[in-house]
Amino acid sequence: MAKTLKGVSELEAILLAELRNTPHCEGASSVSVYRLAQGRVDTNWTVAGFNAGTSGRANCEAALDEIERRLHRLYALEPLRK
Repeated sequence: MAKTLKGVSELEAILLAELRNTPHCEGASSVSVYRLAQGRVDTNWTVAGFNAGTSGRANCEAALDEIERRLHRLYALEPLRK
């Protein structure tokens, strides 16, 4: 199955929405995505960091790890424009 291409801000918004839908993570305020160098076969992005906001960091970190693994199967970052 081909992955759907997304921009960085679009992917960050999807990750944040998924995180906020997780119990005890409703107060999360941001997720940052980092583009990986070419060479990895399975993905071209990773979560660089997040702000738990008013939620507990440990719970949200565990939830975000699972969300990231799942979304790696669905999305890839759009190629950089020259």
